[in-house]
Amino acid sequence: MLFKKLASIFPRNPPTNSHPDMSKEPSDVIELEDRDPNKLSQHLQVSWEDVIGEPHTIRSPECAWTVSNQCFKLSKNCCYVCLSVVCAPITAFCLGITFACLSFEHIWCLTPALRVWKISCAATRNFLMAFVHAVVIPCTSGCGYFWSEIRVKTHAISGGVDEKKDDVLSTFVLFNWEDPLNLESQLTQDEKIVRDSFRAYCQEKLQPRIIQANRNETFDREIMVEFGALGVLGCTIKEYGCAGISNVGYGLLTREVEKIDSSYRSAISVQSSLVMGAIYYFGTKEQKEEYLPKLAKGELIGCFGLTEPNHGSDPGSMETRAKFNSSTKTYTLNGSKTWITNSPLADILVIWAKCDDNKIRGFLINRKENGKGLETPKIQGKFSLRASTTGMILMDNVEIPESNILPNVEGLKGPFSCLNNARYGIAWGALGAAETCLHIARDYTVERKQFGKPIAANQLIQKKFADMISEIALGLQGCLQVGRLMDKKQHTPEMISLLKRNNAGKALEIARVTRDMLGGNGIHDEYHIIRHVMNLESVNTYEVITGATDGIGKAYAELLAKKGLNVVLISRTREKLDAVAKEIGGKYQVETKIIEANFTNADRIYSDIDKQLTGLEIGVLINNVGMSYPHPEYFLDLKNKDEIYSNIINCNVHSVTNMCKIVLPGMTERRRGVIVNLSSTAAQIPSPLLTVYAATKAYVEKFSLDLSSEYSKFGITIQCVLPGYVATNMSKIRSSTWMAPSPIKYVKEAMKTIGVLERTTGYFPHTLLVGVVHTLDALSPRISKWLIVRTMENIRARALKRVKN
Repeated sequence: MLFKKLASIFPRNPPTNSHPDMSKEPSDVIELEDRDPNKLSQHLQVSWEDVIGEPHTIRSPECAWTVSNQCFKLSKNCCYVCLSVVCAPITAFCLGITFACLSFEHIWCLTPALRVWKISCAATRNFLMAFVHAVVIPCTSGCGYFWSEIRVKTHAISGGVDEKKDDVLSTFVLFNWEDPLNLESQLTQDEKIVRDSFRAYCQEKLQPRIIQANRNETFDREIMVEFGALGVLGCTIKEYGCAGISNVGYGLLTREVEKIDSSYRSAISVQSSLVMGAIYYFGTKEQKEEYLPKLAKGELIGCFGLTEPNHGSDPGSMETRAKFNSSTKTYTLNGSKTWITNSPLADILVIWAKCDDNKIRGFLINRKENGKGLETPKIQGKFSLRASTTGMILMDNVEIPESNILPNVEGLKGPFSCLNNARYGIAWGALGAAETCLHIARDYTVERKQFGKPIAANQLIQKKFADMISEIALGLQGCLQVGRLMDKKQHTPEMISLLKRNNAGKALEIARVTRDMLGGNGIHDEYHIIRHVMNLESVNTYEVITGATDGIGKAYAELLAKKGLNVVLISRTREKLDAVAKEIGGKYQVETKIIEANFTNADRIYSDIDKQLTGLEIGVLINNVGMSYPHPEYFLDLKNKDEIYSNIINCNVHSVTNMCKIVLPGMTERRRGVIVNLSSTAAQIPSPLLTVYAATKAYVEKFSLDLSSEYSKFGITIQCVLPGYVATNMSKIRSSTWMAPSPIKYVKEAMKTIGVLERTTGYFPHTLLVGVVHTLDALSPRISKWLIVRTMENIRARALKRVKN
């Protein structure tokens, strides 16, 4: 009780307002609790020459209390030593009595002896701790306050900082976690004003709209007018009613708007960098005067048509054509563009097309004046950038006057220079989205308690926050540096590409990590993070299908493209690849990339495939390429058996192994991906007369199962599919049946098992067939083998008969 009373009289923490001497001189003295850095920076250095004979400095007002706190800890430790010394003889005495009682078998004395020992220790400890709180703490605290007053008042009397003192120790700078590298101090006053006014608009006007806009997949055209009124559209252009701010200022604007949603940043980027930029840099004076002021006000909306269904990342191969009509002095445009932001709303369309001389040029289509033959259907069902309006551009003999050409550029230099400016804005904007995710996760983990403490108290969470803050801070410094270089005309396209690649990738990682921090709440759109994750996922993701021109491989390509996924088709026949790519790209409006490769040349093709896949984010790999016998045949009787066996091993074994080796590093780094390896039921049932083929497919099965065990911890799904007969060119079955389905029907069923089964036939009748064979083999192996051999011999005989005929 004495200890508790003394502790209440002499609290350990210092009172907040206990400096009567300091209050007498309010103009010269600051409160210790004041954390205004502008005030603190003027009251930091103190001379200790009159106190202890030599100069010293203290860095902050907390230091005096830190000294007294250290004195308290030292005194406390000394008291514990004294306690041990005092208690030692008492303990020895009590133990002696205890052992004495035990030696006389007086067991009943044990409890009283222990009680005496316990009471003695407690009394001694309480006395010493009361002494500490009654005497030691007030003395050390008083010294701390005394030192603080001398430090502050000495500086007030001296009237300033002695420049000869150590500047490092005498400078007090508060660290700001929201601006770790002090970006704020590197901005001009104009840049801060522009950013702050636009930030207020975004938070007050855009934030309340975004959830419903994302849910309903709608974009309010009035937003463009609001952007125009704020001077955001085309803001780096110095004429034609534009604001003419710096490139850094433009980057700050994209950062603020993408804190709300990437869709709105996309609308600004397209209007400013791609449309207005193209007209400003490559258009005529008349075009600039006619379109730029209205585009800057948001009265007109523009779009930028470059990407085509069959040529996304390869614009040089575009199929859109512009034919010049010398008699009417017009151009006729034919072709299609896809994934074009703002196209369903656009009044002015910037179209890039090949002319008669095979050179790429830019054209302006005014929908109101040249809309005949022009269609811009909206692409529905997006799960990314849902608040942005995206569509296609379909041109069927669209005729425009010769004056609508952009005369000051030829080739890909035009569209690429526009894209560079847009990528610069993306680099800033992606970090804005990352910052929003970081702040939401920080607030959530501080408030959310599990196991009696906030989630943020866990070191793993803190480490993740430290990583995210570091990446954002470094990325913003890179943006600032490139922006300054752009203002000085000293930048290069490679700088912007590096910046965009790094920042977009890091932002996506941050969004994924923060979504995970919120647990189940992370997937609800009212917490906003999942929306940013989906938006940042708009980086290119590709699905690679080997053996993609026929049968099961082509069916996989079609069904994946139907889900909106871009595909890379790999096969040995260029003509078939071109045809399939054009068919799939045109039908499903996805990007298609083709790679010509003959998998029988095992030593030469994989390095080339690896190079062509560089830079693509591979999400799915379908290893379908395979090779079998021309017909069932005995092992030694097959014609050209050496070549055929070598080709079978290369196609069935080396292709699966090497393609997995190519794509797995990227999937492992991203901790997600799907690999489907096509084996065969021949690997599970006796397959005489197909010995080598069945053995290679057994390798695929075993390889897939063990690889799945190795990499499932990285979030990678690896499945082995073992089809029976399917109506394909390889099986030579021309019409589908219940037991031999069409490739599309088979793949639809097989895809339902991805992520559910590591090994599957993919089709229920094939599962029944395997089950029947296994049952028969278990009942009578001899009969089972005899039946299978007879069946294969009959198939062989029919095949040889067809060859002779």
